[in-house]
Amino acid sequence: MIHRLQRVSGLCVAALVSLLLTTPTLHAQELTQGAQDQPTRLIDRKRDFGRFQGPVPPLEIKDNGLFLGDIAPSSDHVRTVELCNRSLKPITILRTTTECSCTVMELETKVIPPGECIPFTVTYQANQNIAPFRREVRVFCQGYSKPFTAYVTGEVTYAVKINKNGLRGINQKLGLITLDSINGEPFSVLATNGEHPSFLGFDPDNDKPRNSYVLQYDWSKKKVTDLPRWMIIETDHADARMMDLRVIIHDVVQHNSLMDPTLKFRPIEDRILIPELRIGESEEISITVKGVGRGTADSVSFKAEGDGLDLEFVDRDDAPRSGSLVYRLKVTPHPGSEGFQHSIIRVTMNGETNGLDLFARVLPSEQTASN
Repeated sequence: MIHRLQRVSGLCVAALVSLLLTTPTLHAQELTQGAQDQPTRLIDRKRDFGRFQGPVPPLEIKDNGLFLGDIAPSSDHVRTVELCNRSLKPITILRTTTECSCTVMELETKVIPPGECIPFTVTYQANQNIAPFRREVRVFCQGYSKPFTAYVTGEVTYAVKINKNGLRGINQKLGLITLDSINGEPFSVLATNGEHPSFLGFDPDNDKPRNSYVLQYDWSKKKVTDLPRWMIIETDHADARMMDLRVIIHDVVQHNSLMDPTLKFRPIEDRILIPELRIGESEEISITVKGVGRGTADSVSFKAEGDGLDLEFVDRDDAPRSGSLVYRLKVTPHPGSEGFQHSIIRVTMNGETNGLDLFARVLPSEQTASN
């Protein structure tokens, strides 16, 4: 009896060992055979995003086309780039959206064939503020739960860059400001807030014009109420004749602001620059007022506070757009007001008032200048 049990046990162990030795070989053969029968299927699993759809469409912006580089303040920049389908199936675009109204994305074609690209146009409307920007655009596609996202990037700057490696504002009463010509051409700094600039390491009476400067300022003895809201820098550079740098000192922001944040309406612009305004001539400006409806459009009025400039209403848009309305006004210098002029424009609606700054360099009339 014992002999039979030992014999059966020996057979079971032998069978088990045989099974353990042969099973991996069989699995390896099956995997190898499967790879030989369907070689493209294994490869496609790694690169065919169209067949194995994920939550985001397999799209790509060609050649980093949404980088706009340096663009001027208050300018429109239009760029046509290519949107490419990196899958093996057609992709149908349902809609596009952008992060803000300053960015517009336009597509003429809604279907992108596999492996191909279609052109689309992006328009970026820069505001007045000099600073880097990054605006998201989104492309929603059929069969994908999440949009493809990309970013319109660049920097709003004058042709002379202010504080290129630092803060785009003045946050202390004593400090330095760097100015650098983007194209490397030399230029001269004419004035800061209407006064002779103070240079560091440069003598304007003896040194030739440069393509970069370091300015210094000292407001340490000024009262808070006497501190400016802006540093206005004037140069002879053709594309940077008048530039602004916002003063972001806490006390100035708190006590010297012209804007009342509690009011439902306000001008979009908080300053307007006129680099050249001649005696006997006028300059038309536009002010966009937010919070204006059809019923209140005619109740908005404008008044300039200051001795050097007159302000006259010209016309306005027919109807508000997205709760904002554009008004056009004419600025005329007074006789004998040559030089740097600063006025405050008061914007009033239904007895409530907000304001913005107006800066201008008033020059002699053409006739006087020629004499």
